[in-house]
Amino acid sequence: MKIGFKTRIVGYSNLLFLALLFVFASISFYVIQDYMKTGVIKEEADKVQKIRIVINDWMNLRTNAANLLAQQMASMNDRNTMIQILKSVENSVGANQVYIGMQEGPQIYATGVVTDVTDTYDHRQRPWYIDGIKSEKAVVTDPFIGAKTKKLTMVIAAPVKADNVKKGVVGISMFMDKIIDDVLRESHDEGRYSFVLDEAGKVIIHPDEKIVNQSIKVLSNSFQNAYSSVIGHKGV
Repeated sequence: MKIGFKTRIVGYSNLLFLALLFVFASISFYVIQDYMKTGVIKEEADKVQKIRIVINDWMNLRTNAANLLAQQMASMNDRNTMIQILKSVENSVGANQVYIGMQEGPQIYATGVVTDVTDTYDHRQRPWYIDGIKSEKAVVTDPFIGAKTKKLTMVIAAPVKADNVKKGVVGISMFMDKIIDDVLRESHDEGRYSFVLDEAGKVIIHPDEKIVNQSIKVLSNSFQNAYSSVIGHKGV
């Protein structure tokens, strides 16, 4: 059967159209794929930024309170007045405990309890005191599980200085339930969760408290690879 010139042109045109359509579809697929990938990265970066703001706001409120409390305590000698100020700070920041440990004296709590140094307890040997007395401003201890409360806790400690001499350390003890809830709420999505690391790659906030204080580098290769990828991504 002899195919006419016009029929051949139409046939070639159709083939060319289909070929171009295939190329366009292929290009569109990769463009859309790249666009979606960029969109996902931006979405996750936005979540990270929100979480960063939540954590910074939470921490700044309490570190500022610790520094201010340390300044107030520097000129205080009346124990009742000290207890009133400690109690006021405890209420304002939602702490589970606020206290001051003296270099030459007892540990005084916002509740009014006073604990003297004994052979079995010396507040000056506690991590919060050691960290605070070595610092020039408020510092945050590593999270720990409270012996009595069994809750994840951290202490914000600040040195008390009078005439450039450190005379003690104030401590604001915080349960981390609130900050963890806020972080998880910002990152909640089916099948996904967020966790927070410090600069050394140590887990400080995680839905599973057993993982807290462990290094991300020893948990699994996939975690380590993800951590390396994140810290190397300047856009996040």
